[in-house]
Amino acid sequence: MKKIMSIALLLTLSVAASAQTTAERIIALMPALPSDSAMIRYQKETTAPSSMQMEVTEPDLYIDFLEALKEAQEKAQELMEQEGGSMLGKAMGSQVGETGLTVSQVQGMSESQLEQMARSQVANKLSSLGLSMSDLAKLGDGDVSDEQAMALAAKMAANRKTAPKAGGNTSKYVQQLAAFGPRELALQEKIRQQPDQAMKAGRELYSRDFRARVEACEATMKEAMKEGAFSEKYAKEQEPAVKAAEKKFYAAEKKKWETECEFYAKFIPMWRNALLTAMNLCKKDYLTLMNEKKQVTDTLHSLTQSAEYALGAVYPAQAASLYLEQPDEIDQYANVLEE
Repeated sequence: MKKIMSIALLLTLSVAASAQTTAERIIALMPALPSDSAMIRYQKETTAPSSMQMEVTEPDLYIDFLEALKEAQEKAQELMEQEGGSMLGKAMGSQVGETGLTVSQVQGMSESQLEQMARSQVANKLSSLGLSMSDLAKLGDGDVSDEQAMALAAKMAANRKTAPKAGGNTSKYVQQLAAFGPRELALQEKIRQQPDQAMKAGRELYSRDFRARVEACEATMKEAMKEGAFSEKYAKEQEPAVKAAEKKFYAAEKKKWETECEFYAKFIPMWRNALLTAMNLCKKDYLTLMNEKKQVTDTLHSLTQSAEYALGAVYPAQAASLYLEQPDEIDQYANVLEE
């Protein structure tokens, strides 16, 4: 048990250590996204038919950006590690639950002491609800009738209503902290939906304005193939027909490429704007919300000195971390035609 608790404690403290930095400083490290024009040019040049022999102006457009992004993420991690000491000390000096002991003190306890403390905490909690350890054992074993279970549940509910509230001056902050949950989830979902909505809109655009034109080109290319342009050897007298089929094929191939380029010239700005919108939601709305949550958590820690509230700086870092994730999708626009 001691080993398990020690591992959990180390994991918790490592989260705290990696979260100790100003979120705005992390966000400021991010490189700018490639421009609409650069992305459109890259798509056009890298998808051109080989017969056109088109040169790629920026062959490493996304490689360069993603490398710069990775470098920024590494710098952000360095900042987090540099500022982790104060959060670590804050957590180690805080109390664990209602034990009255600090994290540092608990970490130094033996396995038997930890087991005894855990039992005592459970017994105290049950007592506040009007239950005993034997009641808990019976419930766990299913050794009670439905009527007895309902009676115990009613007893617990009654004791919840009548039990005095410890630290009454913290209750409003606890309620405020709990209220952040639904707001966080709603905002995270809004951020996540931006690229999804762009993909959906792009597919609708393609189906409405471009699919039939592309499929017509593909049908013409198949016709040219059937005419034996590439698949069979031919006699010299057949050469004019074969040349005509080749010309037909390459013209259709070029037209298909031009049609797809026309589509991507419209979709790529939609895709890039979706990523920018998601990033701005992280940088503004989500960061503001997480700063508010940090303030409430810090207030609770100052009132209770509980380790439960020692990790307030984690929350703004969550906004910065989510911000870091968005540019990773920059080169995924081509997935729009994968249904």
